Amino acid sequence: AANTCQTDFNSLLANETIHFESAQAVIANVSYALLNQLASTAALCPAASVSIEGRTDSQGDDVYNQDLSERRAQAVVDYLVNQGIDPTRLSATGYGENLPVGDNDTPEGRAMNRRIEFAVQGL
Repeated sequence: AANTCQTDFNSLLANETIHFESAQAVIANVSYALLNQLASTAALCPAASVSIEGRTDSQGDDVYNQDLSERRAQAVVDYLVNQGIDPTRLSATGYGENLPVGDNDTPEGRAMNRRIEFAVQGL
């Protein structure tokens, strides 16, 4: 079940990104539909724990980026809890600008690095 849940999260996040207000941990309204789908997916695998992982691009201070990634991951956890997901199944982790998937020297690459990922583990 955890593998299916992970696949479903990956599929949802493959073409869409959770957006936040610039330099803030405030979820942008445009992301609510995606978050609702993610919450529905989480509800379908109640025996799995989910780590919400926040990441940033390399613009700005390392310490600030680390803090921002943690606050954004926590904002997603809070949203999912408000949608009825058991908070004991969720954790928030920030990785700052570590583990980029895009080139931080280009606007497109930086946009790819500003992301939230879901990592599922069976209980």
